[in-house]
Amino acid sequence: MNFESHLWLIRDFIEAMKKKNTGQIVSVASMAGLAGNAYMSDYCASKFAAVGMNEALRIEMKYLNKKIVCTTICPYIINTGMFEGARASIIFPFLNQDYVV
Repeated sequence: MNFESHLWLIRDFIEAMKKKNTGQIVSVASMAGLAGNAYMSDYCASKFAAVGMNEALRIEMKYLNKKIVCTTICPYIINTGMFEGARASIIFPFLNQDYVV
């Protein structure tokens, strides 16, 4: 589900953006899409997919000489309760959801 929403929304809008030669696609993934984490293989896989698709789409738009910007946002763990019980590292503390918003 994490990845499918990216796929379907981009499919719905990309052709119109190509015709107009303008637009921006913003995908919110996660740091888990850049490096795997124990006990989170399914979550990491969906985030890897979102990061990879946006990277490939960015390259494709450049290859097609289209002025469509592709941005991928990869926040660290946001303190929403989803990861309750998980431990943050000293280097990367949990992000406060009010700050992130």
